Amino acid sequence: MNAGFDSHIPEDWLENYAFGKLSAQPSAIVEEHLLICASCLIHLDEVEEYIALVRAAVLSMNAAVSQLRPVKKGSPSRAGLRVLDSVLSLSSKYSTT
Repeated sequence: MNAGFDSHIPEDWLENYAFGKLSAQPSAIVEEHLLICASCLIHLDEVEEYIALVRAAVLSMNAAVSQLRPVKKGSPSRAGLRVLDSVLSLSSKYSTT
């Protein structure tokens, strides 16, 4: 393989690439490797899907938290339950099991 890896792109490189945090030269190396390695391309898709899931969950929780009102101690808030339902539904939607 001519990209400089023993076999596959290191996990931290893939994550940083997905977040757009690699500089130009490492990004070019990753992109070159992705052209010839289906396994790394699939793994990158999984990393990007996970990032999208976490971002969606955070947005959902932020929206629900903005609607929270004080409740009696020990009683669950409706907004809190909606957040939990949203996270659980997103989690089951993107679950790989």
